[in-house]
Amino acid sequence: MGRMLTLAGRVPDLVLSSPARRARSTADLAAEAGGWPSPIVEDERLCPGSPRQVFEVIRRSAGGAQRVLVVGHEPALSQTAAGLLGGASLHMVTAAAACIEVDGWEALGLDSGTLLWMVTPRLLSEGRFPAR
Repeated sequence: MGRMLTLAGRVPDLVLSSPARRARSTADLAAEAGGWPSPIVEDERLCPGSPRQVFEVIRRSAGGAQRVLVVGHEPALSQTAAGLLGGASLHMVTAAAACIEVDGWEALGLDSGTLLWMVTPRLLSEGRFPAR
């Protein structure tokens, strides 16, 4: 997934990760595969987290970052994405990536985002997206 984000031109400026071992390992593997120089910042509020906590972590941590990647847990990430999209139904399977555009970190909240795309590991394994 890290390499796919690099190929898509969506390298994050900042990675926010739950400190849980699996989440942090996922963040590290994605950064390594994509060759990202992005700092990875752990935040306890992402473990397990709620949409309100995810919004708060992003607002407080994003600063001048243009792109932020959040690595956390279910169901918080699906609920957060759904909230950003005004109640859409999304299921963020393990290692899925959703690119959601917002108009600024301070405006982050319910119905403040636009889904640009979503990719699941299955799409990559089936060759529907170039993995090289």
